Amino acid sequence: MEEKHQDARTRILEAAYRLFRDRGYSVTPLSLILEEAGVSKGGFYHHFSSKEDLFLEIVRRELDALERSLETIKHKDPRQRLKARVRAFAAYLFTRHGEIRMVPMQFRDFPDSLRKRMRSLILPRMQRILSLIADPLEASYGKDRARLVAAMLLGAVRAPIFLFDRRALPESFEIYWKHIEALIERGVDL
Repeated sequence: MEEKHQDARTRILEAAYRLFRDRGYSVTPLSLILEEAGVSKGGFYHHFSSKEDLFLEIVRRELDALERSLETIKHKDPRQRLKARVRAFAAYLFTRHGEIRMVPMQFRDFPDSLRKRMRSLILPRMQRILSLIADPLEASYGKDRARLVAAMLLGAVRAPIFLFDRRALPESFEIYWKHIEALIERGVDL
């Protein structure tokens, strides 16, 4: 029985993820998510209290995956650890271009309650991600300056993803990464 419930939860999350990405949060009715997932309204409410909670769970899961991928990188050499973590962050953004652009582009259309909950979910997680990127820089820069350099570096990585349509980005991650890696090599003292 538990497996059947988890299967329904997974189908709901997968359907909602696709629909929110392709259509947007505000214009995706709960009824369409339920239809796509093959789940009744009661089945939905067994797992989630609202469409808003469902959306937040999707965002939470994405941030969890990103954070876990960065935490597993433990190179002893600070430069290698920094490059590996920034590469993992960049690869995550690059491969999820559509999903990543979805949130800021739709943010203004979110209900106030969702905007507030998104901020309280995302900001502490981004602080944690920032700390993981800053960690290899602390010996060279000190804690506060390392966080500033890490924030600038992450901003340089994120900006093209948020600002440009997918067609304007390099066709492969390796080309994108080559530019980011050059930025690290030339601009970060370790």
